[in-house]
Amino acid sequence: MEKFKLVEISSIVEEQIREVMVNDMTVFKDHSYVANGYVVHNCTTSANSSVHYPLASLIDNCYQEKMRSNLKTEIIADGGFSNFDQIIKAIGLGADKVMCGSLFNKALQSAGKTTVRGTNCIVDQYSEEIKAAFKNGLELEKEYYGMSTKRAQREMGHEVLKTSEGIIKKNRVEYTLGQWTDNFKHYLSTAMSYTGKTNLEVFRGNVDFNVITPQAFQAFIK
Repeated sequence: MEKFKLVEISSIVEEQIREVMVNDMTVFKDHSYVANGYVVHNCTTSANSSVHYPLASLIDNCYQEKMRSNLKTEIIADGGFSNFDQIIKAIGLGADKVMCGSLFNKALQSAGKTTVRGTNCIVDQYSEEIKAAFKNGLELEKEYYGMSTKRAQREMGHEVLKTSEGIIKKNRVEYTLGQWTDNFKHYLSTAMSYTGKTNLEVFRGNVDFNVITPQAFQAFIK
């Protein structure tokens, strides 16, 4: 098992960016960021640095601070979303936008290298032939890696690579973009209806939440 150790922060530089004071915290030559007292970095940094703030609590606390301070800053929930309900919860807690690259990567039309599942056979996901074959059951998969991985850093032409904070994997293609967006609009509309909200701005940050046990969660997540 790989062992980790805590290291000293070599420098902290305060910078005023628009309305928000941001601390650029340097650990060796890697970077994380803290805004309004909250760590806002959600990737493998959490697992490897031992510094973590659960995303739902983070969104809620940032939204409450935004309201108290009358800030115009947008809250962007950074990654880790795997289903419609998680995005809807993030919006309900106050997020203006979410980052969900893996979800879009699983769509047929996404830009990742696409292969027949279990083989190295590369296909053109935009061709009518492959669209028809996928509709008829052809199993495909896509390469997926985050922008902070060393691979992406090399592709962007960086000569000095920082510590990799992302993952590289393959995702099974599960749907088309049209199918995903139609489903998301339906589920979001349903959530807004159930919570008595008539538009997205009223829904964002203005719904009641209850904390439940993992066992209760598994009872309705099939």
